[in-house]
Amino acid sequence: MKSRLLVGMMVAVMLLAAALPVAAQDPEQDCFNKGGVWNADEQRCVISIPVEVRIDYPLDLATAYPVVENAVDSILAKERAAFLEPIADPEFVNYSPGPLTLDIQYETVGFSPDHLSLNLIIYTFSGGAHGMTYFETFTFDLVNDVELTLDDIFLPDTAYLEVIAPMAIAALTEQLGDMSDPDWIEMGAGPFPENYVNWMLTPDALVFIFEPYQVAAYAAGPQRVTIPLTALQDILAPEFSPVTAAQ
Repeated sequence: MKSRLLVGMMVAVMLLAAALPVAAQDPEQDCFNKGGVWNADEQRCVISIPVEVRIDYPLDLATAYPVVENAVDSILAKERAAFLEPIADPEFVNYSPGPLTLDIQYETVGFSPDHLSLNLIIYTFSGGAHGMTYFETFTFDLVNDVELTLDDIFLPDTAYLEVIAPMAIAALTEQLGDMSDPDWIEMGAGPFPENYVNWMLTPDALVFIFEPYQVAAYAAGPQRVTIPLTALQDILAPEFSPVTAAQ
């Protein structure tokens, strides 16, 4: 009997609880959880995602040289798609203190009238503590309308990274100063192809660009190392010797 009475009381309590009104929600917090701002006057949750996209396009080069146009257009298409993809996701929540940003600028240097290096400087901000800067570099043979690889700059079957890496590591160690971390630098500038994907060829040097976090903490920013062509004279392909550039 006691058992039946206890069960009956529990059921009654459960039914009473179900009949009570649900505790008041916090609309401001609920709206924030959805990535919005609660408008108390209008009793509305407003989700606003400000977006800024700015792209400097190398129009004169792209219209003159198909190889440049194809390379640049391919990168820009990829970057725009990657930037906008999270916004299309219904689960995307933006807690950004500023607008979502994609900013692409460029710089060019020429080894000679026939050889041009192009660096796309890409900055994105999608919320969080800070944005990110990274690079896409190209070097073109404009006469033959082809993109050159780093291998093309050196004599065949040359272990050029074994020569370049110690120079780059020494330069990075000096320029980073107190922010220098030997292990970090060795990992990001060791003689591996993936560490040397961003490079430009000037009339008298190879310039290598290391992205934030590659060889040091974010606060150190991107790093550039300039290696004179004279220091690489013995392993350069003949057409890229400093003598050729001076002619």
